Amino acid sequence: MERVLLLSMGFGAGHNSAAQALLHVMEERNAKVMYVDLLEWIPTKAHPLLQNGYHRMLNRFPAVYHYLYDWTHQSRWFRYVSGEAIKRAGWMIRRQLARRLSHFRPTRVVATHPFALMWLSSHWRRIPSFCVVTDYELHPIWLSGTPDVLYTASGISVPLQAQRRLWQSAARVVETGIPVRREFLQNVSKQEARRLLGLRPDRPVVLVMGGGEGMGPVRETVQELEKAGPICQVVVLAGKNEALMVELTRHSLPPHIRVEGFRPDVPLFMDAADLLITKPGGLTITEAMVKRLPLLLLEALPGQEEANRRYLLRHRVAETVQFGHLPQQMKRWLESPARRKHVARVMSELASGNAADRIADEVLQPARHRALR
Repeated sequence: MERVLLLSMGFGAGHNSAAQALLHVMEERNAKVMYVDLLEWIPTKAHPLLQNGYHRMLNRFPAVYHYLYDWTHQSRWFRYVSGEAIKRAGWMIRRQLARRLSHFRPTRVVATHPFALMWLSSHWRRIPSFCVVTDYELHPIWLSGTPDVLYTASGISVPLQAQRRLWQSAARVVETGIPVRREFLQNVSKQEARRLLGLRPDRPVVLVMGGGEGMGPVRETVQELEKAGPICQVVVLAGKNEALMVELTRHSLPPHIRVEGFRPDVPLFMDAADLLITKPGGLTITEAMVKRLPLLLLEALPGQEEANRRYLLRHRVAETVQFGHLPQQMKRWLESPARRKHVARVMSELASGNAADRIADEVLQPARHRALR
């Protein structure tokens, strides 16, 4: 029986969501899997501070994150320094990881966050290792842990620095798509989904999301949709952002706008929708593409979300939200079934619903990985 150590790090919901999709598929194939969110191994007092600090930097100081992301792209020296800093900062994680590895003795290591392999000791780097890239660009930081194989979305950009690192490390890139949870592969008709969610079956539905953490200019979007009038039904998912939920519901909204907090049935809301307004987080846009749901993109957070936005715009399956003209944008999409059908066809070519199965089959294939050792 293969023993797979599956590592993630819960800065945002996407890395964990991809890992959970892989967990279920690998267990179905009779692999023994130990799944770890490395963020949970940081002391309880520091854990929320780290996560809040990360979100605060993205929201309040986006330029800082942008420069850090860009410098690790362009500068080999800065990439080395930042890599060493990450390794040293993770000493608590590294100690716990060494203990778990000695007990579990994995035959494979799979990571859905670029930092995870950097904390492995040299002894465990000898076993086959795999990274699942959860955005639409191959940033060189994914190669810092020297994985044997990287699984990516189809047709992503590979910057020059990453190309050099690939050549130096002899890592393979396999375009499998980004894995999504099985719930997103179970389709319900629009009419049935709307009935189950208490929505009118005869009026179009626009879904507004800010990812699992409810980030991005969701408030501004709702304010503009309030002024637009009832051209459609609007459902806003605030996710785990309780402050956003309170702010959106503190005054009476018009009846065509409905606000929900965290919902486990996001796939059903996507089945009910004709259009999704969201920030371009890697997993959210992948789930939308698997559901063949056209996108209007809110302002991208710096770094990987900018790369995700460029990918969608290049393939013409999304538009950037133009505040001041959002109702007109929505109306053009909602009044053009042919356009939505064309976008759905392109999305079916870009995002494969069987990515988790393809990755699991690759990772668990014994003959291939004997050659990797």
